[in-house]
Amino acid sequence: MSRHSGPAPAVAPVIHAFAGAIAALLISTSIATAETLTVEAQGTGPSRSDAISAALTAAVEQVSGLKIEARAEVQQEFKSAATGSSDRSVTLQESQQTAVKRAAGGVVKSYEIISVGSNNSTFDAVLSVNIERYNAPGLATQDRRRIVVALPQNLAELSPPEIATLRDALEAYFIQTRRFSVLDRQNDSAYRSEIELLQSRDVPVTETMRLGQVIGTDYVLLTKVRRFETATEVTILPITNQRANRNTASAAADFSILEVATRQVKWAGQAVLETSVDRAGALHAFASRIGGLVLNDIYPLRVVQILRPNSVVINQGADTIKIGQIFSANRLGDMDVDPYTKEPLGRTETRVGAIQITRVDPKLSYGDLISGALPDDGVDIILREQNGTEPQTLSAPTTNANTGPRPRW
Repeated sequence: MSRHSGPAPAVAPVIHAFAGAIAALLISTSIATAETLTVEAQGTGPSRSDAISAALTAAVEQVSGLKIEARAEVQQEFKSAATGSSDRSVTLQESQQTAVKRAAGGVVKSYEIISVGSNNSTFDAVLSVNIERYNAPGLATQDRRRIVVALPQNLAELSPPEIATLRDALEAYFIQTRRFSVLDRQNDSAYRSEIELLQSRDVPVTETMRLGQVIGTDYVLLTKVRRFETATEVTILPITNQRANRNTASAAADFSILEVATRQVKWAGQAVLETSVDRAGALHAFASRIGGLVLNDIYPLRVVQILRPNSVVINQGADTIKIGQIFSANRLGDMDVDPYTKEPLGRTETRVGAIQITRVDPKLSYGDLISGALPDDGVDIILREQNGTEPQTLSAPTTNANTGPRPRW
């Protein structure tokens, strides 16, 4: 057995840092829970139990937004809950909840009878029904634009694994921006396995509320990679006689945002990259270039706090921003409207200076004013990327087709 006599590796700090990151994620993200909604519903039937059953069905339809066909299984469970009980408040048994959930798509926990009356041979029931609904974790989906990153069309000499890597890097970029709900369309087998588990009879009924939560997308990012070339130049250092490698990469792609509902192309542009990293690094840099162009027009960086005398806090961080980048700081003015179409064109922008990024955190970044003057507090300031300000080895695009008005979709 060999012994290591040197200093112990710094494993504990790494573990503590990782645990801290996980804890922060759990604290900052809402836990997936089920909430109980109380709705009032009416039903009519030939008997008291039939009227109550119809009101329960109407309550489930009201919460789920789906029309439930008259299924014998649902009617039987609702009738069994309503028959033989004179109580005004009734709690369904677990077996009844399970059967109703499987057949009707909603979990009815309990109900209270507000009124039951008869008119000749017809009964009318008014109920207050408690229905459980699953809450997905995190920010509500409707509060973010939903986007799917399609597999890029390969018009260059990229291998299928490299195309998949580019798509994954684009997805990761949009996830880190925290501005989009990025929907997965690539891992259907893993998804189906989990759905089959939730549909099994071994799962409690409350867990089955996770079913039926799949959402459609608003937009699809389409990319055509037209050029992706890399080269390695080997030189011999004259003094040490050692070999030195110099990597270069050149890439170009057209991209567009497609609105699914109308199949309308909402925005299109071109990304060009010249960099001096290896091939794998160039793929990720290219994804950041494409994602950055899309994001800068949809969600430009905003200054959320001014730290006097000459520093600012910005509402974005992680890998979407790099230390050393320089942005033009613009003060937002009044909204402009197109005189022909009456379409809002966006607010006017007046340059006030330039900001250089000095620090990047997971959700925020910090920058210093390197030219100009910061306005008074309470003024809206957005940041636009300046040409020639990419940090490290990245260079600004030589071509950008996005020369028209910035989209407001």
